[in-house]
Amino acid sequence: MHGRTVVSPVSPWEYGEEAVQIFNKFCQLRYRLLPYIWSVANEACNTGLPVIRPMMLEFQKDVNTKNLDLQYMLGPSVLVAPVFNESGWVQVYLPEGEWLDFWTNQIVNGSQWLELKVPLDRIPIYIRQNSVIPTGPEMNFVGEKRISPLSLDLFRIDNFDWIIDADNKSHLHIERDEKSMLLQLADFEGDLVCRFHYLDKPKDVRITPVDHFEAASVAKSHWEYNVNKKLLAVKASGVQLGVYIEIRF
Repeated sequence: MHGRTVVSPVSPWEYGEEAVQIFNKFCQLRYRLLPYIWSVANEACNTGLPVIRPMMLEFQKDVNTKNLDLQYMLGPSVLVAPVFNESGWVQVYLPEGEWLDFWTNQIVNGSQWLELKVPLDRIPIYIRQNSVIPTGPEMNFVGEKRISPLSLDLFRIDNFDWIIDADNKSHLHIERDEKSMLLQLADFEGDLVCRFHYLDKPKDVRITPVDHFEAASVAKSHWEYNVNKKLLAVKASGVQLGVYIEIRF
């Protein structure tokens, strides 16, 4: 965002206070998303899959994605559809499945085109089902703070296995059946917040440290369920080596 082109300036402060506020909003979002971006970059190093992906790469059986060039996937889980006109209108195609609107937390069914009027301070962002989005605290530059708490937003999760790259590379493994879900986060140190979106109300949630010597600190952790939002929030404090979260339905 530095410098000036022949045609027009590129610095946000050249366009007034509103532009600066919008720039700051998305700059902070970028820093919060660093654990997800780093995790996708780690996947790119190991597999060769790009961080920014054309829609047809992730949805090869969907013929509607073949010529989509105005939206993209950020990693495997986040669909981004920039707005390229001053009117604020944009068409977005959602492939098959359920998608979570990043801004409203509302579920949107896939296999359809959306015609959206988007305010200036937003761009359409949707989270793919069976996704985990790791985020960190707000910061002003990379490395200003530890990634603690590490927040995991989980949407319509079944079985899942991924390396989350925050301060360290932590192995996230999730198994689910009709009666329970088991989340294991190994090689993690710090505070953890898990938000399970659109999850049926659990009968019980157990938070267990990987090392039993951590029991005193993890015992301070707790969980709560919001019936209206169908949102389960689990907080584990002072984790040293990792944590198990068992959810029973």
